[in-house]
Amino acid sequence: MKKLYVILINSETYFTKFLRVFTKCQYNHVVFTFDEDCKNMYTYARWITWMPVLAGFEIENINKGVLRKKPLSECRVYEIDITHKEYFHLRKKLRPFLTKPKIYHWYNFLALFCMQLNLPYYSETSFVCSTFVAYMLRDILGFEKTFLRIKPNDYLELELPLVFEGKLANYIEEKKKTV
Repeated sequence: MKKLYVILINSETYFTKFLRVFTKCQYNHVVFTFDEDCKNMYTYARWITWMPVLAGFEIENINKGVLRKKPLSECRVYEIDITHKEYFHLRKKLRPFLTKPKIYHWYNFLALFCMQLNLPYYSETSFVCSTFVAYMLRDILGFEKTFLRIKPNDYLELELPLVFEGKLANYIEEKKKTV
C-alpha cells in the first residue's frame, strides 16, 4: 500500500478572502501529495506570490510562495491508502503537468464563476485547485458529481480519514520530528 494526502488550506490571502465572499467555503485551496511531509504538493495556484492572476499548475511546498509567507495557514490533512496500481496510474496522469511548460496549464478563472452558477466549464489544460485535485483523484475519491463542479467544501463531505487539523507549519514540524 501507498499513501496519498489531500490537504485543504485556508491561507488567508486577499485572494482567498475574496473567494470566500462567493464560495462561503471555510477552505479555499486544495492540494494533493504523495509526501507525508508535504515536500511536493500538486495543485493549481499562483506562480508569483504577489500576483494571483498569473496562476496555473504548481508544485507547492511550505518553503516557497504563499505558503512560505503564510506558514500559519489553517489546514486539514487527510491520509488515504492507495494501491501500487493506483499510485502508478496517478503518477502517469500527473506526468503531462510536470513535463509541459507552465504556460500550457493556466488557472481557469472562468470556471470560478461557472461553478458559482452550478455550470460545468471544461478545459483540458486549465483547472482551479479543487477541480484539478478531483480530476486527478476521481477514481479514488468517488465524488457523486462531475469533477468540474467540485468545490473545496465538497472534500469535507467525503468523510476521508483526517490525520491533522490545525496550522500547516505545525503539521510539517510534527512530521519532521517523526522522520
